[in-house]
Amino acid sequence: QVIKVLRQYNPWWRNPSAIKEESKPQKRLAYYEALKMIKHKTLRRFAVLSGARRVGKTTIMYQMIDNLIDEGVSPKNILYVSFDNPIVKLVNVETVLSIYESLYPIEGTRYIFLDEIQYTEHWELWMKVIYDGSASPILEKGSTDSGTGRWSILKIPTMSFYEYCRLLQIEEPILLDNLRLTKLVKMSKAELGDLMDRFAPLEVHFNRYLMIGGFPELVLSDDDMYAQRMLREDVVDKVIKRDVLTLFNIRSPLLMEKLFLYLCMNSTEIFSVTTAAKELENTSVSTIDGYIEALEMSNLIYLAKAMD
Repeated sequence: QVIKVLRQYNPWWRNPSAIKEESKPQKRLAYYEALKMIKHKTLRRFAVLSGARRVGKTTIMYQMIDNLIDEGVSPKNILYVSFDNPIVKLVNVETVLSIYESLYPIEGTRYIFLDEIQYTEHWELWMKVIYDGSASPILEKGSTDSGTGRWSILKIPTMSFYEYCRLLQIEEPILLDNLRLTKLVKMSKAELGDLMDRFAPLEVHFNRYLMIGGFPELVLSDDDMYAQRMLREDVVDKVIKRDVLTLFNIRSPLLMEKLFLYLCMNSTEIFSVTTAAKELENTSVSTIDGYIEALEMSNLIYLAKAMD
């Protein structure tokens, strides 16, 4: 069963050009950073892609695989597997890798892409096993070793408005040469008016960007109402009602959902944990602190902390 799943996930083993169907032409900064990391000749690092659902992490993996095959890496030396698959969930990383290595005679460097790895137990330990080459000492130590020096985390945010416009191939406004933000304060009202006129065609696109967010799949949708529904159900609801509950010690899912809605309603304002704790069922400050941390680690919120 696992062999069947692996062959479905890796169609390039049979047809190298199959990756072209999954890869996308537009590449984000994290793609270049991750590719440089895994191809480095002297520094050994795992590249960990971290970001919200639907932000494009899997696409970046496919683009990296496409690049490796284009550069002559044997397709059979490349393994992609998603641990969100129910069959794969029943086994651990070691089992998947041993099955993969038993399928084909492989020579040279192997490239391993593990998607949704957080759904497998003790994934950090298995990464250390792969890195260090010895299982028993690491597994006996448990999770006390942080993994420092073995991997680098690349945070993938939602698309910026600039990336949004590039993805939709929206025509850029014609601007003056050497225009800088610092020069805006010195411009006359007439010059500023002219600048606003140049950007006016982008206003409708910017309003849509604010409504559906910077998620590539939703940006490319031609149904904005459905895109907003997908944003709520697939990006937000699944994270709060499944991912967060799976990965963190959340005792009250309903309180977590209320806290997230509370934060949405008070976005960009000064946030007080004490006030929130009182307004949300008069719960404890420590509980709110823990839930805030879970939401931040799940990439549902970003904190802008006050400067000292």
